[in-house]
This record gives sequence, C-alpha cells and structure tokens, in this order.
Amino acid sequence: MHVVQRKLADAKAEDGDSSQPSPQTSRAVCAYPPENPLPRYAASNHRAYAARHGYRYRLEQRQLAPERPPAWGKVRLLQQVLEEEPNVDWWLWFDCDTFFMNMSVTVDSLLYRYASAPGGLDASIHLLAAEDAAMLNTGAFLLRRSDWSRSFLRRVWGKQDSIWISHPWWENAAMIWDLLRFNSEKFRYDLRPDVYPKEVRILPQFEFNSYHPATAQTLHDTWMPGKFVLAFNGVLSNTSPGVVQALYGYYYELACELNRIPVVPVGREPADEGECLRRQEPLPWLQGAGYYASPAAYGREHRALATQQSRRDTDLLKVAVT
Repeated sequence: MHVVQRKLADAKAEDGDSSQPSPQTSRAVCAYPPENPLPRYAASNHRAYAARHGYRYRLEQRQLAPERPPAWGKVRLLQQVLEEEPNVDWWLWFDCDTFFMNMSVTVDSLLYRYASAPGGLDASIHLLAAEDAAMLNTGAFLLRRSDWSRSFLRRVWGKQDSIWISHPWWENAAMIWDLLRFNSEKFRYDLRPDVYPKEVRILPQFEFNSYHPATAQTLHDTWMPGKFVLAFNGVLSNTSPGVVQALYGYYYELACELNRIPVVPVGREPADEGECLRRQEPLPWLQGAGYYASPAAYGREHRALATQQSRRDTDLLKVAVT
C-alpha cells in the first residue's frame, strides 16, 4: 500500500491567483511476506515516478494496525500524515499491487482536470476516486488534508467491534458504506440525487485504476500502453501465486521499458531512482526450458494486441455513432 503526494495550493480567495505546486513528503506501506517480490518492484516503480515529478517518497515498514488485518494500515497511515504534514494539501494513495505505467501523467493534471474551479482547485472537493464495473475501488485515490477527510477516516476506522474489520474487502467496504449509507433516504426524497456526497468526485477507471486482463475481462477497464496505472486487483484469485508473482516482475520491467528507465547491470543494486531493478525469476511456464522471458519480446506482443484492441474499439465506436 503506497502513498505518493504533492502539495497543491488552492486559489486565493482575494484575487483568484494560485501558486505552482511544490513537492512535499510521501509515505508508503507494503505488507507482504519476505519472499514476495512485489514490495521491491512497487517501491522501485513508485520511487521512479516520484523522482520524475519532484515528489518526495518515504517507505513505511512498520505494521501500523497490528490488531487488524494489514489493509487497515492504510487508514492509520493516512490519519498520521494528515496530522504530521500540515503543508501538504493532497495525498495520492496507491496500493502496493499498483504500478505507474505512464509516468508522463502527473497528479497535478488529474486534480486540475477533475477538481478544478475558476482560478485553481475546487475547495469543496476532498476525495477523488474511481469505480470499476462493480463498485468503488480504494486501491488508488486522492485525499485532501481537511477536516472532512479527518472525519471520514475516523468513521471508516470505526469502533473495535466494527463489522468491517474482517470483511473480505476490509477498509474498502467500510469506505463504500460510509459514502453511500444515506442513499436510500436521498433517493426517496430527491428527484435527481447524486450517488456520492458532494465532497467526492468519481474519475473514470481508465484515468486512475486500469486492471490487468486477468481481472478486467469484459467488465472492467483493461490496461494497455499509454494508460496511467495498472492495478493487479483480483489477479491472484484468477491465476495462481506463481503466475501473479511473475506478472509483477514482467509488468515492472515493462514499465521501465515504456518510460525509458535503464535496468541496472547484473549483480548491482540501483544507485538511485533513475534505475530499475533487474528481474531474476522467469515466467513459470518457461522455467522448465530454462528460458528467461524478456519484457522486450513480450512487450512487443502486448503492444500489438493492444493496438488490435484499440482498432476494434474504434470500429465499435464508429458502428455505435452511425
């Protein structure tokens, strides 16, 4: 689970002027077994993105909520940073199993595209998140440092006997319930009520949280080159531990290739955020042949398939328009 953030100054009430964003601190937590390669890949990928845009990045390795499942550390960490970083206006939360694939996209651009107001950012917006085809997904979201956000996180954390603590979706379920719990009353009395509170802005999934094909299938937005992030939500359930770990490594290297980040030579660790780790494990179905699968070869195939899919989507769009 990861947090990356950058300060964004709101418009000044007096003259509508706004200052340029300035880099601030970031934090991250990744709760996986030591033998799982994902934390190393994720931390390297997130650091590279942060360095490219001047975001500062820190890794949090403590278990912040030992009395609850690890996913609840997300809520505790966000509560901490909202108090510890008074000069930070917005935080971007990123789950550990989510990679930045198109590092030319900035956090700033998303905020100004979906939470803008004349002269700067809309001061009434406090949370930006995305839905997949089923529900709100909190693997990636932007949260403003505000009293609204503090109150929201307190409600999500709840009491020690909260029914959401051991729910299969953990804090994701608690966030959905908190944001939507009054809808039955709103739908009863309002002619055209908003589904989410006015403080929440929902982004298209393709902007924020595209899924791997193993999960997306025909329901959710599928990642392809050019899209901002790739999330591995549900991939483990639809494949196997060995396959998903190999996919982590493959797409980590593909992100390095797409963003032109050099891979370190064999036997050396990255010197800084400008280098990528070298993946050691081959894909499971190639281990018997002793073949090391390079992302360059598979990347060309993936991009070709993605291009074909784009053409099909374009053809379908033409049919729909005509």
